[in-house]
Amino acid sequence: MNELLFILYLIWVCILGSLFTTLGQPGLYTFSVLCAWMANLCVLKQVVLFGFTCTCADPLVLGIFLSLNILQEHYGEEAVNQCMLLIFSSLLAMSSLVIFHLAFIPGHTDTTQGAYTQLLSPTPRLFLAGLVSLYCSQKVASVCFYWLKEHSTLSFNIRNFLVLSTSQFIDTGLFTLSGLYGLVDNCFHVFFISMLLKFVFILTLSTFMPLLYKKNYDVSL
Repeated sequence: MNELLFILYLIWVCILGSLFTTLGQPGLYTFSVLCAWMANLCVLKQVVLFGFTCTCADPLVLGIFLSLNILQEHYGEEAVNQCMLLIFSSLLAMSSLVIFHLAFIPGHTDTTQGAYTQLLSPTPRLFLAGLVSLYCSQKVASVCFYWLKEHSTLSFNIRNFLVLSTSQFIDTGLFTLSGLYGLVDNCFHVFFISMLLKFVFILTLSTFMPLLYKKNYDVSL
């Protein structure tokens, strides 16, 4: 059942990404920030996929990097930097708001403090780990994407596949160690299944991207 839900989740992220892309640059900014928030909030939920214990936030992480690659392809490095700044500032702001929210003493009729504490207490650590891993992996992605664009004749789809695969290996490794160590049952399982699913997703998305984005950009192979 989880495997089917995960496939549907991947498809839905693709559909949402294509819809936000029709809004142009603001839509890509919004989708990136939305995915960043949701990925950091949802990453603690552990599920069993194909016999491995892992998290189910990988499609959201790929949504961020896909949006950044499309921004770099069609709007340039400055647009990517602006989007990264939006992601960083929004995650930092959200972390500070969470601290205030948890500090309030709940009323005697409140029944949600325990749930909020369990869900949001690791948020500052997760957000900080997410920022570090995203920054490092995106810098690598930007360099690779620019080099491939300037020194090769590969199409956007192929460049996107190569860059996403490299950046996701870095991002997944850094975030698993810095953000999830001690919070999940098995970090190796999380890293292994996360990379496997991301690779399949990237390959599928690169194959069908012309169908998703042909109304807005020329990304045909």
